[in-house]
Amino acid sequence: MALMLCMILDHGRLLKGFFKLKLWVPLSRLSYIVYLTFPLVNATLISSMGQALFLSYYTMFYLLAFNFVFCQILGFVVHIFIEGPLMNLILAWRIRAQEGEARL
Repeated sequence: MALMLCMILDHGRLLKGFFKLKLWVPLSRLSYIVYLTFPLVNATLISSMGQALFLSYYTMFYLLAFNFVFCQILGFVVHIFIEGPLMNLILAWRIRAQEGEARL
């Protein structure tokens, strides 16, 4: 809480510079896709089980680990094959629209 307050009041320049690095952009996109796909993967996995789920600590850990790894992989695939090409198409469309406005 104090860290957020310092950054809001512009006292954490070193930390703010660290969080502005380009390194965080792909990680933030991947984590957002994982946030969107995790409930779908979890619901699909649990609903496809043939028998009742006996929840022990080991079972919960393995389910969580599988869901986490699978969602990371799925998020990467969605980013590469869906989000990346769509972002490029939108960017190209905007550039073309700006060039058309500049000619007028």
